[in-house]
Amino acid sequence: MKLDDLKTRLAGGELDTEIRRIYAADSAEIASTRERLAALIERFEADFGEADAGLFSAPGRT
Repeated sequence: MKLDDLKTRLAGGELDTEIRRIYAADSAEIASTRERLAALIERFEADFGEADAGLFSAPGRT
């Protein structure tokens, strides 16, 4: 997925169901997680430019 599409979907709440499922997050935690993921996407874009990307969870990894 293009980074702009990923940012739009994240900001628009389209990924909230997945965030809730993966992190067992309540509404406040979803907002915080959305901000964290948005910052991650921005850093990725700064390092690699516009590219296809995705967000993945790796249980047990911190």
